[in-house]
Amino acid sequence: MKRSGRDLSSFFHQWLKEKGLVDIHVESSSVRRKGEKFELTINVVRKNSTVAIDLPLTVLFLQGSEKKMSVTLDAEQKEIMLLVDDEPAYVVFDGDYDLPRSLTGDEMPPVVARLLGDERPIIVVEEAGIPVYQAVIVGFAREQAQNNEKKKDGTGKRLTDADLKASSVVILGADNPLVNKLFGAVPAPAAGFSLEIRTNPWNAGKVVGIFNARSAEEAAAAFPKIAHYGKYSSLAFDKGRNIDKKISAAERGIIVTFREEPAVVDLSLMKKLFNVTEAAAAKKIVYLGEYHDRFSHHNIELQIIQDLHKKDPRLAIGMEMFQRPFQNTLDDYISGAINERQFLNQSEYFERWGSITTSISPSLTSRGGNACRWSPLI
Repeated sequence: MKRSGRDLSSFFHQWLKEKGLVDIHVESSSVRRKGEKFELTINVVRKNSTVAIDLPLTVLFLQGSEKKMSVTLDAEQKEIMLLVDDEPAYVVFDGDYDLPRSLTGDEMPPVVARLLGDERPIIVVEEAGIPVYQAVIVGFAREQAQNNEKKKDGTGKRLTDADLKASSVVILGADNPLVNKLFGAVPAPAAGFSLEIRTNPWNAGKVVGIFNARSAEEAAAAFPKIAHYGKYSSLAFDKGRNIDKKISAAERGIIVTFREEPAVVDLSLMKKLFNVTEAAAAKKIVYLGEYHDRFSHHNIELQIIQDLHKKDPRLAIGMEMFQRPFQNTLDDYISGAINERQFLNQSEYFERWGSITTSISPSLTSRGGNACRWSPLI
């Protein structure tokens, strides 16, 4: 303290007396014009610390410049107000990791170590793949292995969405149906044995490992080695020899976004509707935006749905003008049990929506207006 000329007692108290890493996260943020300047308001929450912390931050502006500064967190919750000359795009807290703190989910890339360190990952394998992936199953503890139809204990209980949301998942086989359910179509790897780690789309705190092996021999030769590649997100082996490894990008620091660079459309690259539906057919979810009262938009929506249905009839369509309590009414109309007049009355269409009065046909191949934002879930 004599050498630095500063009172460092709070620093030593934090790191010698307090337990655990400091947890810092942003609760809310906003920006507004104030004359010719911009006023930023950011609410920051600090946990696992009872002493003041100097939190470095960088303001990045839309035109590309940046400004570095620091703020003092001297309370569990603090409102930070900054007045800057130019329009901000982002604010990054602790982008150089000057503070020993817990990382946010966005700062942690999906890597092998996160999968191997999970105490109870769910292992999903089709019955035909069990001999090929025996080395992987044994490596993750055989008694936890589950296939995509029945649990290993023989109870016949199906793997549920709740199971997937609560766990890290090991998927054996790039062609496993669960891969398509979570991520859509994934190209088949060319390597003898490969592993790709992705963030669990239903739980950012968990990961999904997609294993693919050409043979049981390839799996047995490569799997014991993956623990040495804990920091990587994807690995490829041939006869047990590593031939490729990559780390997925992750955010650096706690990032608060105010305004991103506006996206523009190059009209010279505009495509036909056919090209769009061809590309959308491989997607898990497709959103269609529209103006509610434009009949031409409804016709385009109908054409897209018809094209997607021709490619794969396993299709669910969500319509925002009909709420969940009226699903039975929708089912009755689609099945032909009630007519259009009964359908509109029983779904309370005119009370809950009513901005569109065109006919809605129960057949995907029939004429009729359709309302906004359909969400085909394949």
